[in-house]
Amino acid sequence: MLSYLSFYHVAEHWFEDVFLDDVATRVQLAITSPDFSARRKKDIRGVIRTVSKSLRARDESVVINEATALQLTLEKYVDLASLADSISTFDASLLEYYAHTPVGFSSGDTVDLRSPHDQRYKRLAQRIYKTRNALVHRKDGDKSRYTPFKDDHALRREIPLIRFVSEAVIIGSSSVI
Repeated sequence: MLSYLSFYHVAEHWFEDVFLDDVATRVQLAITSPDFSARRKKDIRGVIRTVSKSLRARDESVVINEATALQLTLEKYVDLASLADSISTFDASLLEYYAHTPVGFSSGDTVDLRSPHDQRYKRLAQRIYKTRNALVHRKDGDKSRYTPFKDDHALRREIPLIRFVSEAVIIGSSSVI
């Protein structure tokens, strides 16, 4: 469990920067659009709506959507073909497992890393995020939760995925000194 959360924390480090950059880009696109006018309240309201849908205030601080931030971080730093190659080199059976087997204790999505499907980043983010939540938020009434010992085998199969994702994030976010 600690291995999974430690690897997840690597990606989580970038969430705020990547998420806020995405919001800033969407605002920039809106205000530089030829049909935008700073004199039209409707256009200004559209920009406000873009920002307010993305960011939430809680206890005098700004809260971002972590699931979306994870997906944006994956899209920015993780090449899925390289990720699939790394996983295949480690254990070729895992690619089939991720493609056809949801995470039992978290209801984590299946993800076929080798398909040309447009939803791969979203599905990968959901698999990782739901698994993380099942580990961290173990409420009594929640069906999606990790039970130590009982779910260890399933979690063990998720660790290579998050490990190679975190390595890709480290490499992708690094610069030559």
